[in-house]
Amino acid sequence: MAAFLPEVLTTSQPTTGLLLVWVLINAFAVARIARFIVRDTITERPRHWVQNKFTGTLVEWVSCTWCVGVWLAAAATVLTCAGSTRGWWLLVASGLAVAMLAGMLNEVT
Repeated sequence: MAAFLPEVLTTSQPTTGLLLVWVLINAFAVARIARFIVRDTITERPRHWVQNKFTGTLVEWVSCTWCVGVWLAAAATVLTCAGSTRGWWLLVASGLAVAMLAGMLNEVT
C-alpha cells in the first residue's frame, strides 16, 4: 500500500515543516471526529441513549468535545508515529481535515 501513497505521508525522516503539517492534519481530523461524536445530528440517537442509560465517564465521552478530543488526539498521535499505520492514517486524516475545514467555511459564509 505504501507504494501508492505520497512520500510525504510515509517518510521515516520528516522535516520540521512536515511535522507541522502532520500536526495540523491531525488537529483538524480529531476536531472532525470529536464533533461527529458529540454534536452531529447523525449520532444524536446513540448519544442520547448513552446519556439516559449511563452516568460518569461514558457520558462525558459522548457529550464533551474536549474530553473525547484528548483520547482521539492520543490515538491520532500513535497512528502517526507508528510507521506501519502512518500512511493510511494520514490519508484518512487528510480527508477528515478537509471535511472539518469545509464545515468551518460553510458556517462562516
